[in-house]
Amino acid sequence: MTSGRATAHRWRLPTVTALWLVTGTAAPAVGVGPGRPEPIPVVHSLTIRGGTGLALDEDSLRRTVSAPALARLRDAGWIRPIEAEGGDGSEAAAGRADFELAFGSDPLLATLAIELGGPFGHSGAFATRTTRASIALAGLDGPRVTAALEHLGQRATGRLVAELDGSLSPAADDARFGPIGSEAEGRDQLEAGRLAKRAGRLAEARRAFVGIAASGDAVSAPLRRLAQDELRYGLLLAETQQAFNDLGSVALAHPSPRRDAAIARAEHLLRQIWAENIDDRARTAEARRALEDLADARDRVGGSLQTSLRLRMQALRIAMVDFALSAGRCPEVEWIEDAARRMRTRVALDEITFEANHAMRYVFRSTASRRRVALRCSDDGIEIVETGDGIADFPAALSGSLPPALSGRTVPGEAAGAD
Repeated sequence: MTSGRATAHRWRLPTVTALWLVTGTAAPAVGVGPGRPEPIPVVHSLTIRGGTGLALDEDSLRRTVSAPALARLRDAGWIRPIEAEGGDGSEAAAGRADFELAFGSDPLLATLAIELGGPFGHSGAFATRTTRASIALAGLDGPRVTAALEHLGQRATGRLVAELDGSLSPAADDARFGPIGSEAEGRDQLEAGRLAKRAGRLAEARRAFVGIAASGDAVSAPLRRLAQDELRYGLLLAETQQAFNDLGSVALAHPSPRRDAAIARAEHLLRQIWAENIDDRARTAEARRALEDLADARDRVGGSLQTSLRLRMQALRIAMVDFALSAGRCPEVEWIEDAARRMRTRVALDEITFEANHAMRYVFRSTASRRRVALRCSDDGIEIVETGDGIADFPAALSGSLPPALSGRTVPGEAAGAD
C-alpha cells in the first residue's frame, strides 16, 4: 500500500507479498466508448495472510484470484496493467491495484479485499475504491477450494466494476442510477433496486444498491447500511433462489458440465452468504442448512424427479426464510402463491394444514409430475418435508389457534366452488 494515500481500509501484518508482472501488450479494453474515461496504467500487488494449512502456493493463488480480477477490470475499460512503475523506457504507472487475500479460521473463511486507486473519471482527480467479498471454505479441499476462491475473485471484482460504473462513468449502462444528491433520491433508488430484485433483474438491482452504498454523506448512514445489507444478503439470497430453481431442472442422474456448474454456483452462493453474514446466527444457520440439503441432493443416486422437485422447493424455502426473518411470521397465502409463480418453481399450492403452536404446513404439487412436497413453518424455522413418492398422507390439522398471518383468511380448497 502506498503511504500517504487516503484509504477506506488499512491492511496490517502481511506475511507474504508478491508483486507480479503482467506481460506484454494488454488486450484492447472492451466497453470503452464515447464519454468513457480512458483506462489508466496501473501496477498491482497481492498480499496473502494466513492459509498455510491449505497447501496453496502463491503462484496458484495469483492465477486463481488476482490475475482474473485484473483481466476483468481491464476488459471493463478501467485499467491497463503494466510491468513496472516507469524506468528503462517503460510506461509510468498512474495508479495501483492492491489485492489482499486473508484466511481466517473457526470457521475457515477467505476474504478478498481489492483497493484500486488512480485518476479515474473525466475530472482526473485521484480516487480510491475499496471492495471485498468473503466465502466459507469449511469442509472443502483440493479442487473445490480452488473453485470457491475463483468465485470469491469474481464476486469482489464484480462489485468493484459495478461501483466504478455507477459512480465514475457517465456512460454507465443504467443512467437512472447515477450520483445520488439527497436522502429522498437514495430512498427512491433503494425501492427501485428492491423492485428490480423481486423481478429477477439482479444486475439492475446491484447497480442501484452499489450507488447508494457508495454515495457518502449524500444519504444517511442507516440508508447506506440498508443498501450494504442488500448487497451482502438480499441479492445473494435472490441469486441463490435462482440457482436452486435452475438446478431443479438439471438431470442430476447424469454427470454433465451443466449439472456440475449449477451445483457449484448454488454452493458458492450459500458459502458466500455464510461468510458475509457470519455475525447473524439465523442467516448463517439457514445457509448451512441449505448447504446440507444441496450435498444430500448431489450425493443421491438416480437424480429422481422427487430430488429435482426438492431442489426447486429449496428456492422457495429460502425466499420464505427471508420473509419470516424480516416479518417475524409465516408468509400469507397470497405471498406464497405469488412467490411460487414469480420464481417459476413449477409448483402450485395444493393445501395448507395448521398444527399446534402456530405451526403451518404448506403442501405443493408439481405442475409437471403431480408429485407433492411440503414446507413446514414453525418456531424452529422453515423446513422441507419429505413426501416419499408424492402420495404421503399428511396428518390432519391439530387443534390450536390459527397463525396471525392467516387468521380469518380463506384457505385454498375451502372456498365455495374450489377445485
